[in-house]
Amino acid sequence: MKCTDIEAQLLEYGELTTAHRLVVDAHLSVCESCCTFHSALIEVDDRLDREFPAIETSPAFNNRVRSRIQALDAAVRKPSPIPEILDFAGYVSIAAAILLTLVSLYPNSILLLAKLTLDSRATMFGEIVVVIIAIGFSIKVYADIRSDARSR
Repeated sequence: MKCTDIEAQLLEYGELTTAHRLVVDAHLSVCESCCTFHSALIEVDDRLDREFPAIETSPAFNNRVRSRIQALDAAVRKPSPIPEILDFAGYVSIAAAILLTLVSLYPNSILLLAKLTLDSRATMFGEIVVVIIAIGFSIKVYADIRSDARSR
């Protein structure tokens, strides 16, 4: 188990089931960092108990606070679909660029397959496709740059 998982369970050590407590105790016996963290938590609890012995919260209050924290935590962890959408736009742009390259390299083969004739409308359509591809590449590059900046 990861130390971050153990540390999260140490915060509720008194409320753990016996099976979970055995897993945490086994990790504590081999991990000095988590053992130090656990000792610090015990010391903080002891100090708080000495300083504020009469302060008790109701179970209903504790439940409300925990549910609020979980709701906030879930909202923060909810992944955004925007990177996937931008990736899709980038990949579609790449596929369109490949297709456009093939059409320009082998116009006769493609025209025979599609039975199209080139006229001024087809040329204008090609120019529009190139502009759309350029916009798609720009969006993809911008999304990649932003995601790299956020991860630092």
